[in-house]
Amino acid sequence: MSSPPTDLSPVAIVKKLLANATNPDIVNELVHPRATYVSLNYTNPQLHTIMPWCGTHKEAGPAAIIETFTDVGKRWENKHFEILSLFGGVDDVRSVSSTPASVLLIQGIL
Repeated sequence: MSSPPTDLSPVAIVKKLLANATNPDIVNELVHPRATYVSLNYTNPQLHTIMPWCGTHKEAGPAAIIETFTDVGKRWENKHFEILSLFGGVDDVRSVSSTPASVLLIQGIL
């Protein structure tokens, strides 16, 4: 992994990551190899049964992000992902987004 671009603010880094979340070159450039990624919540076994990417991916690094966004794309048709708000500081970044999506398949449920 190369160091994250120093000319980008944390908000710009997250914006770039969200726009390229399934591109291994970009994700590996921006995410530490031992980064922890939390998708939707910390722990919810019931939600995990229908959306296996949910939960905490402790020290899983870039692979967790790529796998999550790839898996979401297999099960949901994303009609238009829009970042409504993206803000933060040096230590953290928050995003609020909207995406009208349709379920394509939820294995074992539908």
